[in-house]
Amino acid sequence: MTRSFRKGVSAFVLAIALVLSAVSLTACEPASDAAAIKNAEMVFDKWQGSWNTHNLDALMDVAGQSAYWDVTTKKVITGDDFRKHAEAFLVAMPDVNFSLDEVIISADGKRVAWRWTWTGTFTGPLGEAQPTGKSVNLTGVDLLDIEGDKVVRVQIYWDQIDLLTQMGLLGG
Repeated sequence: MTRSFRKGVSAFVLAIALVLSAVSLTACEPASDAAAIKNAEMVFDKWQGSWNTHNLDALMDVAGQSAYWDVTTKKVITGDDFRKHAEAFLVAMPDVNFSLDEVIISADGKRVAWRWTWTGTFTGPLGEAQPTGKSVNLTGVDLLDIEGDKVVRVQIYWDQIDLLTQMGLLGG
């Protein structure tokens, strides 16, 4: 065999090995589940739409007995406690709206991450805090875990200091 023939065979074998490696790696990546993604979109639309229409019954229907946690509660709340939490929030800011800044759905349709901007006016009591009439424009992130037609777990992150300042409850 000539030297150039051996180089050619070596290059060919290397190319085949790289192709096989790429195929193997691609096969290990999780496949996208179109039906599960479509379901997650529908569940998320119900969740987000219920907040924006202030429809507690629809919210509770999609939430079921979800485990709800946000930075203010520091604990998981479910069922009637979640309904009371949502109701108090909607009384405090009856014009609240959550815009969709970004939505990401996992390839298996089991998790939705959405970055939102919350706007509203603090015109109702919130716990012991009395309304100030101040407007709020706040950005945050929710992570929703989806099973079937329900949100089963919610984690919400936002800047508490910024919110309290905008509501007129902290600082100038």
